[in-house]
Amino acid sequence: MNDLKRLINKFRSVLFSVYRMEERLPEYPPGTLATLIQHDRSYYYWTRNENGRAVRSYVKLKDAEEMKARYQAKMQLLKARKEAEQWLIRVRKTLLIYGISPEVLEQECRNQYERQKMLFKTDRGEVTTCLSEQRIANVLYRYGIDYEYRAPLILKNRVYWPSYTIIHEKEVFYWEHPSRTLMPQQKKYEDYLRYGIWQGRNLIVTAGGHSSLEETDIVRILTAYRLIT
Repeated sequence: MNDLKRLINKFRSVLFSVYRMEERLPEYPPGTLATLIQHDRSYYYWTRNENGRAVRSYVKLKDAEEMKARYQAKMQLLKARKEAEQWLIRVRKTLLIYGISPEVLEQECRNQYERQKMLFKTDRGEVTTCLSEQRIANVLYRYGIDYEYRAPLILKNRVYWPSYTIIHEKEVFYWEHPSRTLMPQQKKYEDYLRYGIWQGRNLIVTAGGHSSLEETDIVRILTAYRLIT
């Protein structure tokens, strides 16, 4: 019974991650980024299907690197969603063996997710995944600190999604607030260090779990990093 309970909890967690990924996808340009080489120069364009007809949208050369990075982030997101959905397909079959209806369980999860979205909406309008993330956003907003929530961070061939990317006086800081134990995050932090991102300099890491960050804790951390005075 405990194994079944753990499976259901993981099923819910993976479903929630799929919901979040689906909400993030419209942030990226539709279609596929392609390359055209003419006269020894590379040109980039988005191609998409509209009513059975291929439509191209050319990318300005000055925007090419940013578009390539965004496309890479989009592909990483699609890959993660596909892997999650494949896992869900396998687990649905297991749930049926236990006499549990996956459709009913998914509807309950969707209802929980929608209620949670309303609970963790920030003063600026983002929907965060937990109370601590909501409080971090509200404090940043209150102090006029520019930030992005769950913006892709592209390090060579890997894409990460720090909780917050903070821009302060032309410097960039990253705030990670993983919802669970820090152990599975170790590879991420090794990559961060390799690219000059580490705690005490430009990386803030706070532990998730059952307890939530208080606003006084968030202010203290921002003061320690000299983001506020």
